[in-house]
This record gives sequence, structure tokens and C-alpha cells, in this order.
Amino acid sequence: MASALYDVLSDLIIDASITKFRTSEREMAKQHINELHNKNFINNSIVIFDRDYPSYDMFDYLNEKGLFFLMRVSSSFKMIQAISSEDCAFEYKSKGELKKLRVIKIKLSDDTTEILVTNIFDEIITHHQFKELYFLRWGVECKYKELKSSIEIEEFFGTKPIAIEQDFYASIYVSTLHHLLRKMPMLR
Repeated sequence: MASALYDVLSDLIIDASITKFRTSEREMAKQHINELHNKNFINNSIVIFDRDYPSYDMFDYLNEKGLFFLMRVSSSFKMIQAISSEDCAFEYKSKGELKKLRVIKIKLSDDTTEILVTNIFDEIITHHQFKELYFLRWGVECKYKELKSSIEIEEFFGTKPIAIEQDFYASIYVSTLHHLLRKMPMLR
């Protein structure tokens, strides 16, 4: 199982790891956040997650870390799915305390609705701005395509764990170099 924390604005992989197959995506995300939070590297950031990450435990974890987040929720969040308002507060109970999330419904052109949750309650940030913010996450999909197709991150030269780790981290390094070279002005 491989995971990365990716900065969509700078087009850089900030932290990456590869571990045993059975490790959950949420646990790997927490490891990335712990690593970077301890270095004060992601303060004042908004962490954007796709629909595999939401859980009440994850909401609590991110709030305890003091991080802003925006997540797409799946249909398994029945109580949130049942909300009819396109932008409202939602309360849930966790560890004996009442907690709050902001729920935003985004209507897509093909008559589907995506539901986002966040801990950002500033009403200056509009429904439309949250939609734009969430769609920045598309950069993650583009980076995965680059890693898989161009850099061939899934092609390993060995079968032992140390060889696989070495190839994985070398691919992340090549991706970073590729990014830096694209940003350099042309030498004349």
C-alpha cells in the first residue's frame, strides 16, 4: 500500500510512504499528517480528501490537530446524505461531546450530487468556492497518472521489500526532480 500527501498548488509530493498491504488509507493519511504537523509544515493548510477517508474518528483527529479539511462523503453517511439543504451545519456526538460539521451539497451537471463536509464555518466562503476548492483535488489524479504512466512507479526491479521500497522512493524522487526541472527557466 502506497500513499502520499500532495500539495495541489505547488504540484509537489510533500510526504510519501509505502507499507504493508493491509494498512488503511486513513492510517496512512494520519501518519503523513503527524509527520508534517510535528514539523509545523501544514499549518494554515486545507487538507482535501476523497470519499474513502471520512469517518467521525478522522473528523475528530483532524480537529484535534487544528487542521482545516474538506472531504467528500460516500453514501455510507446516511444521516448526512438525508440533509436537504445545500449548505448547513450538522451535529454528531463523539466521545460524549457534541461536534459540528458544515455540509455542502454540490450539484453536478449530470444530475448527480456530491456531498462535502468541512470544519470551515466562515460564511464568507461560499458554496461555489467550496466546489472550486474541492475540484482542485483533481490535481491528485493527474499526479497519480504521471507516477503510474510516465515514471512507472509500479514497476519494481526486485521482489524483496527493501528493493520495492527503494524503487518506490526513487520514483518519488524522480517525480520531484521532474517538477523542479519543469519550473526552471530555460538556459540559453
